[in-house]
Amino acid sequence: MDTPFKIPTVSTTKALQFARLFLLLLFFSSNYACKKKKEASLSFTLLNTPVTDKIKSLTCFTSSDSMFFCGGNREKNGFIYRSTDKGISWTIVLESSNFSFNKLYFKNSQLGFALGDELEIFKTINGGATWEHCQVLDTVAYNFRVVLRDINFLNDTTALIVGGDDFGNGIILKSENSGKTWHSVLTESHELRSLQCLNESTAFASGYGVLLKSTDGGISWQYQSVSDDFFTGIKITSNGTGLLCGYNGNLYKSTDAGASWNSRINGNSLLSSKRKHFTCIDCYNSETAVAMGENGYVLVSNDCGETWKISEIPNNTSIHSVLLVSSNLGWAVGDNGTLYSFEINE
Repeated sequence: MDTPFKIPTVSTTKALQFARLFLLLLFFSSNYACKKKKEASLSFTLLNTPVTDKIKSLTCFTSSDSMFFCGGNREKNGFIYRSTDKGISWTIVLESSNFSFNKLYFKNSQLGFALGDELEIFKTINGGATWEHCQVLDTVAYNFRVVLRDINFLNDTTALIVGGDDFGNGIILKSENSGKTWHSVLTESHELRSLQCLNESTAFASGYGVLLKSTDGGISWQYQSVSDDFFTGIKITSNGTGLLCGYNGNLYKSTDAGASWNSRINGNSLLSSKRKHFTCIDCYNSETAVAMGENGYVLVSNDCGETWKISEIPNNTSIHSVLLVSSNLGWAVGDNGTLYSFEINE
C-alpha cells in the first residue's frame, strides 16, 4: 500500500527556507571573499622552447646567462636542454627514450643533478656539458622504484633525495660522497614531493598528507603536526622563515625554522568559486614569495607569506616549477613546453 503524500507543515517549510537561505549566504560570501582578494601586478613573457611536452623543472645561474630545463612524459621520454643566452636558444644535452626527468638541481656552477623515473639519477661535474649515471647501491623493492622528485644537500658532500608514486610508496635516498652513489634510508606509505635541508643535521620532507623532519642528517624521520593536504612544496630561508604549500590550496608559514606552522591561506572548500591546486613555491631573501599551480593560479607575497595577492598565468597554463632570481624577477615552466619569465611590478 502506498504511503499517502503529506503536505509539509509550517515548521518544516520554514526549516527548508532557512536552509536554502543559509546556503545562499555561504555561496555569495564565498564569492565575495574571492572577489575581494587583492590582485598582484605581474607581467609575463613567453619564451620559445623546442619541446611540446611538460617542462617540469628549471634552473639558472645568476652569475652567467646559462639556464637548464628538463621534462618529458613518465616512462616514455625525457630531455634536458641548456641555454647560454638566457633562454633565446636551446641545445639538448641529455635525452631518454623510456623515462622522464623531473628535477634539476645545481649545487654550484659545475656540480649538478637530474632526477628521473624509477630511481634514475644523473650527475654532471662540468656545468651540464656531460652527464653520468649514478648508482643506487642497495636493492630497493620494486614498488619503491619510484619517481624521484627533489634533491638538496645537508653539507658539502652529503645529500638527500625524495620521491614517490600515486600518493604512496615514498622513499628517501642519501649520498655521502657528493652524489656519486646513493642508498635508501627510508621507505614509507606517503608519496614525498619536496625537500629542504637547513644544515648538516636538519631536513624536512613534504608529501601526501605528511611533513617529515630529521635532526640527525636523514637517518631517522619524525612526523610533524600538519597533515591536512598533499604538500607539494616547502621552502625555509636562512633566517628561519618557512613556507609550505599544498595541492588542495593550503598555505602555511613558519617563523621558527619549521618547528611550528600557522595557516595563512585556507584550502579549497565545497563552496570555493575557483579551486586552487598549488604545485610549487619559491621565496627570495625572506621577502618575496610566489606560489603557482594548476590552471594558471598564482599567489604573490611581499612579506614572505604573511599576506598574499592573487594573479594568473596567461592562458591558464598549469605550472610545475617556479624560480625567483631576485625580489621581482622569476621563471616558471609548465605544460606544453611552456617557459615564462615574469616580473612582479610592485
